Amino acid sequence: MRAKLIILILATVAVVAYGFATDDNDDDQLDTAAGASTSLDDPATSVTDSLGADATATTASTTVPPPDGKPTIFVTNTGAVTIVLAKEGTQYRVRTPCAGEAKLSAGRAYGATTVVIDPGHGGFDPGASTTSGLTEAALNLDVAKKAKALLDTMGYTTVLTREADYYVPIQIRAEIALAAAPKLFVSIHHNGGEAATHQGPGTEVYHQVQSSSAKRFAGLMWEEIVNSFTQNYKATWWGGSDAGAIYRPDKDGKTDFLGVLRRTYPTIPSVLVEAGYMTNPEEATLMNRSDYRQSEAQAVANAVKRYLTTSDPGSGFKKPNDRGFETGTGGGGFEGCTEPKFT
Repeated sequence: MRAKLIILILATVAVVAYGFATDDNDDDQLDTAAGASTSLDDPATSVTDSLGADATATTASTTVPPPDGKPTIFVTNTGAVTIVLAKEGTQYRVRTPCAGEAKLSAGRAYGATTVVIDPGHGGFDPGASTTSGLTEAALNLDVAKKAKALLDTMGYTTVLTREADYYVPIQIRAEIALAAAPKLFVSIHHNGGEAATHQGPGTEVYHQVQSSSAKRFAGLMWEEIVNSFTQNYKATWWGGSDAGAIYRPDKDGKTDFLGVLRRTYPTIPSVLVEAGYMTNPEEATLMNRSDYRQSEAQAVANAVKRYLTTSDPGSGFKKPNDRGFETGTGGGGFEGCTEPKFT
């Protein structure tokens, strides 16, 4: 008990020493679109195992340095994504997913980044699910990895906020994006709950309330995903009456209710995608197919490319329905956060 207490005290001191304070905002939403599972940013009452056994991961594996300047993100060979605080010899001192610190040497470092893709949920927060047991966390990660591979092939440096199945607080997701300083940020999600049948895919792409750039990005993303699904698959789709490129304001009508969008504004044009309904049996069948996930990933990559290389305005813009301000009972903050394996 005494050793654990000392560890937690040291973790807190390390976080404060480098200027990072956990956020107590209790309405920080990650996935609160109508019908979706909800997440809120809980007070940082627990930073579990912040300086645990894996805190100094210094195996002899080769470190791949960034080819394009100062490192900002370090990804371990186990898929843990961390924020670089300093380069110390052959090691990187990093901020970990649960707001601790570690020294790492085995993995990949990223410098200049084009896009950050955020696979929603993970770890003890699985998100929505299909009746066959496919979790949203797993689906989000698979689509994000496929999109990253496509974007890398296009020549765009792409960073994920997680590359394995572990929990990442909303604040850390946003801090990864802000540290990477990309041109664009997209959070990948899939809806749950009930919805009416819909003429075509009920894809929702949320953009930052006050960002015209994010709005355009959302319109392009909505076009690409809906066109891809419509052209390649037949289903009885589900969706809300306002499915499209939309926004969700907080109580003041100006800031974003969705935490990852609020936290990256105004620095990065950001969108959150709810691609389809995992609770719709016909869509769930498609989501279990690799080609469907690849089609979705290609749509995400195409939207990024169109935003960066064309002046296309996008479409699908709608005035959103009133979704209220309920924060739900999910995760999103640091409570229960356990560091992933670094080696």
